[in-house]
Amino acid sequence: MTTEFETLLNRAIVGDTKERKAFADYCRSNERYILALEWYRRLADSGDAEAQYQAALLYHDGKGCPLANTDKAIELLTRSAQSGYQPAASKLSEITGVPHNEPSHDDTPPDPDQKRPLTFRDVAFKPTDDGSFCSEIVPFDSFEDRHAAAATESEEPDIQPQPEDPSYDYDRGHYARTALTIHEPDLDQDPYAKLDSMIGLAKLKSQLQTIQSAAQFQSRRIEAGLAASAASHHFVFTGSPGTGKTEVARALGRIFLDCKLISRGHVIEVDRSDLIAGWIGHTALKTEAVLERAIGGVLFIDEAYSLAQGTGYDFGDEALTTILKFIEDRRTDLIVIMAGTPVEMDALLASNPGLSSRFRHKIVFPDFSPEELCRIFDKFCRDNDYILHSDTWPAIRTLFREAHKHITPELGNARFARNAFEAAIDNMARRVIRNDDPDLKTLYFSDIPVFADLKTGKARSSAKRLV
Repeated sequence: MTTEFETLLNRAIVGDTKERKAFADYCRSNERYILALEWYRRLADSGDAEAQYQAALLYHDGKGCPLANTDKAIELLTRSAQSGYQPAASKLSEITGVPHNEPSHDDTPPDPDQKRPLTFRDVAFKPTDDGSFCSEIVPFDSFEDRHAAAATESEEPDIQPQPEDPSYDYDRGHYARTALTIHEPDLDQDPYAKLDSMIGLAKLKSQLQTIQSAAQFQSRRIEAGLAASAASHHFVFTGSPGTGKTEVARALGRIFLDCKLISRGHVIEVDRSDLIAGWIGHTALKTEAVLERAIGGVLFIDEAYSLAQGTGYDFGDEALTTILKFIEDRRTDLIVIMAGTPVEMDALLASNPGLSSRFRHKIVFPDFSPEELCRIFDKFCRDNDYILHSDTWPAIRTLFREAHKHITPELGNARFARNAFEAAIDNMARRVIRNDDPDLKTLYFSDIPVFADLKTGKARSSAKRLV
């Protein structure tokens, strides 16, 4: 049976301001202050004076937040009183100790020549040059003392404030300030060269050319004064671990920036833990905060299938619903990529019909062949300034032919190639130090590990030979 809390929550999620305010009031009256504050904050950000007043009361009393925050309470009360909400003006006067003007019922016209003392209400609702608001009125003598103290402080060397990360410009509570993995675009690097240097991925490269042509086509239509359609470019990446999904996503940020499909080109990498909150009603807030920070770039959701694998109050469905609504409302300047293993991603797409229609581009990352794994191993060597001796290639080919027969998510395709490379360097280091060999670049046959040793984590025995 649905409880009153669940009923009001469902109405708040899909309803209007009245339904959301009713849910926030219910949470406050039942002492669920954290949830009440979050929903009042959402309403306050949209300009609701009563919600600004209620949120200010919670901040002032330290309910729903770690500590009482009088400054935040004054800010919200000022905004509410500026909108004409009388209880906010009264509370503001109570906190600051400065009386406000009560509504007058006297019909006698005021005397224009009569001077009255300056009150808090005369200045509280007028922002200063820096956008702040007056919080108190002091006598002139005290003001002179403060001004002199400020002048003395200004003689000290100015410390230039460090520029803030633009990802943290949102005032949506602590979810908007959660630490995320963010990759800014490298404007000095050619993204197409990086993509071409990746082994395989022929289908992806072909599909990117189609998207680039479509973007250039729409730009020409705009230049010709014709209407342009705002097509969404969201992706589903399916493939085993270690097939390059994350690396490709990082490259796409810069590529789509060059195509003018996004305005900033950053890539935010998240997983389930970055989207799901621990309280009812918080997952939508947390997911929306991540989506807002991804505007202008790419949001890469790794292991996205885990959002549909929960039961009961798991909140994964709430995260998916929030994502679908957000990308439907904002069809430009944001690209979302959902990634995961093939079977689980197919189950995710089947679980929600809205996913398949909004994520039009599906890229399959196949397992690497033995030849491709050899090329990846060789690339690791060249990128790290090592040389492969000619006698190493039989051992390398045998290693990856054997590994390809046992490819599993634990081995991880290119990750296995990296592990093999690191094991070879460890073997080389032992050989060089033991023999005092001056050659610090060349890898020999004896340095190449065998598959059995990589699975057990043992060092390669010098008695083993590969044919």
